[in-house]
Amino acid sequence: MKKFLSILLAVLTLTAFMTGFQVSAASKDYGIEGDWKYEILDDATIRIDGYCGKETEITIPSKLLGRTVTGIGGSNFYFECDNADVKTMNIPASVTYIGAGTLRSLGYLENINVDSNNTKFSSVNGVLFSKGKWVIYCYPRDKKETSYKIPSTVKTIGEYAFYDAYNLVEITIPKSVTEIREHGFDNTGVTDVTIPATVEKMGCEAFGGFRVKKITLEDGLKRLDYFSLSGFHITKISIPASVEYIADGALAGLSALHEVTVDSANENYCSYGGNLYNKDRSVLLCRPSAKSATSVTIGSPVKRIGSYALFQSENLQEVTVNDGVEEIGSNAFRWCYNLEKITLPDTCKKIEDRAFEETAIKEIKIPNGVTKIGGSAFEYCYHLQSVTIPDSVTEIGENAFASTKLSDVVLPESLETIGGDAFHSTSLKKINIPPSVKKIGAYAIGYRWVNGVGTKIEDFEIYGISGTEAQKYAERYDMKFISTGNFFGDVNSDGVINIQDATAIQSYLAGFTSLTDFEKTAADIDGNGEINILDATALQKKLANII
Repeated sequence: MKKFLSILLAVLTLTAFMTGFQVSAASKDYGIEGDWKYEILDDATIRIDGYCGKETEITIPSKLLGRTVTGIGGSNFYFECDNADVKTMNIPASVTYIGAGTLRSLGYLENINVDSNNTKFSSVNGVLFSKGKWVIYCYPRDKKETSYKIPSTVKTIGEYAFYDAYNLVEITIPKSVTEIREHGFDNTGVTDVTIPATVEKMGCEAFGGFRVKKITLEDGLKRLDYFSLSGFHITKISIPASVEYIADGALAGLSALHEVTVDSANENYCSYGGNLYNKDRSVLLCRPSAKSATSVTIGSPVKRIGSYALFQSENLQEVTVNDGVEEIGSNAFRWCYNLEKITLPDTCKKIEDRAFEETAIKEIKIPNGVTKIGGSAFEYCYHLQSVTIPDSVTEIGENAFASTKLSDVVLPESLETIGGDAFHSTSLKKINIPPSVKKIGAYAIGYRWVNGVGTKIEDFEIYGISGTEAQKYAERYDMKFISTGNFFGDVNSDGVINIQDATAIQSYLAGFTSLTDFEKTAADIDGNGEINILDATALQKKLANII
């Protein structure tokens, strides 16, 4: 764990060095001095984390408590006294770091002025830049101008740089820009934007928000990251030939999207029927969520329905997945609120996390061959009443069937793991847990939400073989356990009966090892209440007959 934290800190420090927004040393003291909320850092300097005065123009002090002020904000510049009216902020030469996106909470900010002697930051017409103006860090949210031309020195649009700039309806991005970071233009007033050919990378929700209606991606863009485009009014996207990588969910936030086209010269991706695929169409990456069709059939050559591929397709009511499809990616059908029926083929071997979360399906037959049902795969499917789980399934992930209407579930003899909260808040009143189950996560069965609190279901019944995980879970949560027999023979509780179990009995009788109460029950092969050499012999004979 220490090694992991050391590596993480090193990565953060390197990233901060590259961006100009630095990671501060760990704080060891904090408080309020005058109008300033502060933290004293390990290097004995001060970071200003908030202002609780009433002035509309503030100047960050260069010293506080006799210490040098070197930073502003760990995450958000915080306001107390219900005062959020700051319009102008003056930054002294002493400040060498500002938390990424830290000024985005200043809803009335119009101008940022930086001391000309500052070695890390600068300002031009009230906009915050790096010293060399190659990064733009903050365009104040309440600036009154309706258009802005980014200087040609800028290479990087910083995180939250234009966040919530409602007045800004026109933006010109110069060909010097190579990267637009997370939330760079999120929730601005811009409705039409062109991404120049020089931009190689766009981060998460780079153009999020409600207002963007049209976005043009010039040839040169190399990657689209997770949720990099999420404008609610964008109806069509054209992917240029230069794009080399499209992250899972890159187009998932485009709730008005009807069509995706791809330049035929693109070597990695293609479009067919307005949908986005990888080049050989073995992976369906995006079926636009605003398509009007209520039913869809997915089949050859598709082998994988990618993560977020049909995310939030509210018109969908029925989906048929034909033979050949092997995997359902994470979040693939998530938030398809009207999807009532889904048919999966026997070729399907994988259902990933949240694949069908919060859909309207009423029943589901898991294909034989699926070994794991992903976490939250069917969570919040409030209409789901029936599920068929085949013998191939060995693991049911956390929250897989939580908050459904399941009243009866048959768990297969192959099942080994039931994740935490897997059947939380269902209509189940009893369940039979097979002896193959070796692990049951916290509150997996027999609990439901009552006024937002996880509450044990009264008189919930757990059936199972004595001495197995079923009984252990029931006793751990003080639930009623009804034995369906004794699991004789599995003395070492590894889920398999073999010669090691006979050896475990002999070792116990010789006084070399001890047995738990569960293991003693399993070791009493003849069921006479005693453990002796006859039990070891009986188990060996049983194994010999099996062999």
